[in-house]
Amino acid sequence: MRPRDGRWVCGGDVGALRPSVDRERPGRGRGHVPVGEPAQLVGFEQDLLSSARLDNLTSVHACLRGLLDADGDTINLAVLYDNEEIGSNTRRGADSSTLTVILEKLAGALGLSRAQYLDACVNGMLLSCDAAHAVHPNHPELADVTCGALLGRGVALKRSPRYSSDADTCAVISGLCDAANIPLQTYMNRADLPGGSTVGSMASSLLAMPAADIGVPLLAMHSARELMAAADQDAFVRLCTAFYSAK
Repeated sequence: MRPRDGRWVCGGDVGALRPSVDRERPGRGRGHVPVGEPAQLVGFEQDLLSSARLDNLTSVHACLRGLLDADGDTINLAVLYDNEEIGSNTRRGADSSTLTVILEKLAGALGLSRAQYLDACVNGMLLSCDAAHAVHPNHPELADVTCGALLGRGVALKRSPRYSSDADTCAVISGLCDAANIPLQTYMNRADLPGGSTVGSMASSLLAMPAADIGVPLLAMHSARELMAAADQDAFVRLCTAFYSAK
């Protein structure tokens, strides 16, 4: 980690499933039934991927694969937060000081002063990686007319007040994609239908670090089996690799 060379990627949470049953009243309680079937390629051309937990294993895979494949001599980090779906306000969540403490201790171990550490944060950049809602063919009216995310059109760059992306960071992502011929599309919520948020704004505000929100478009997000275009994951990995490799 060096001033003006900070490149950090944040992924969402990965959870486990377990049953919750009221033994005194067997008819009550919550049943969590994990999906046992493996991921499958589906569709007439086998170009769609159907699997459980694509949100947010797609981001975890892209972050870690990009971290391993990247070139360069800078120190890159991937952060996989817990508790993202319940607000992130936990010790292991994005809305905590855990990451800032860890990064400052790493900076101190590398011999950086606190001023240099703060410079690295302000002059660095963070990617917030989380899945995006694709335009549903049965309900296209729920998506923005001009900025809906489509399967097979590449990584979604998220823009709205709920996301961390701004003009500067969007330009960085667009430039990386243009240079490496990576398909990219812009995703925005309908102005009158507020959507979900990500950990990007939390991490960016705590670190005072510029950030951008990206992810692959999914259908049936948060269902037992989610659906995505297989080619979008390849684009996602290439984008994370390009980001980590940037000079």
